[in-house]
Amino acid sequence: MTASDLAAKGTYLLLLRLERDAEIAVGRLGSFVFPNGWYAYVGSALGPGGLSARLARHQRQNKRMHWHIDHLLARGTLVSIWQVKCPDRLECTWATAIRQLDDTRIPVTGFGSSDCHCPSHLFHWPDQPPGQRISSALAAVLPGDLALQSIPHLEADTPLQE
Repeated sequence: MTASDLAAKGTYLLLLRLERDAEIAVGRLGSFVFPNGWYAYVGSALGPGGLSARLARHQRQNKRMHWHIDHLLARGTLVSIWQVKCPDRLECTWATAIRQLDDTRIPVTGFGSSDCHCPSHLFHWPDQPPGQRISSALAAVLPGDLALQSIPHLEADTPLQE
């Protein structure tokens, strides 16, 4: 792997599970009750370090709470990651694609979307969404011949349904 691969910029989606309802303080957004279930968070890694550094940070347990998603990750279980290496900002396009999937709910308006006009970059389902639905929705909005990668999280105890 080259240094440019490690610093590749891109967009990602984290799929996580919250075992039980939880009241969570999310920085300046405030405190919210997050219902148990499945959550998808769409983000981008366009700065130094790129996808590799950002995704490694999201997977660490001990970290300073910086982004909205840090607060939810501290209580949930990361199950899977989708990513694409691309220097263009695709997170709003991905958020729109995920928002349009059946049964998708927005649990907190403004979550992860304080720097854009999207209603949210966090989405909720009471039941596990099939991984193929997520993959298809994201791949359908990719420009050109970009390759979408799906990375099951090794510590997840529930297999991702395809």
